[in-house]
Amino acid sequence: MDMKTIFSEFIIIETLFHSKALEFYTAAYQNIQQIDEEEDLEVFQNSLYPPDYLCRLDIVRANSKSPLQRSLSAKCLSGAGQVTTCRLRKDQQAEEDDEEDEDLDVIEEEN
Repeated sequence: MDMKTIFSEFIIIETLFHSKALEFYTAAYQNIQQIDEEEDLEVFQNSLYPPDYLCRLDIVRANSKSPLQRSLSAKCLSGAGQVTTCRLRKDQQAEEDDEEDEDLDVIEEEN
């Protein structure tokens, strides 16, 4: 191949690469300019303090039979509404433990 052809192809390939990179950088710059810091900060702060409807979700989780959900819902957070759900979870956990103990006693008696 001719040296002129090799260098021409190299320059075309590099120009295409850099033009694509410039397109991506331009899009990134435009996205950064569209960021609303105040709104994003408000969304972030609201995610730190979720609304009260999560207490109802905790009650549903507490009534679930899944061991994974039971262990996750056993972690209580501070708050007036959540103290009640923690008590419900503890009561339910105690009842389930009692039921398991009774089942083990029946199995041991049969053997």
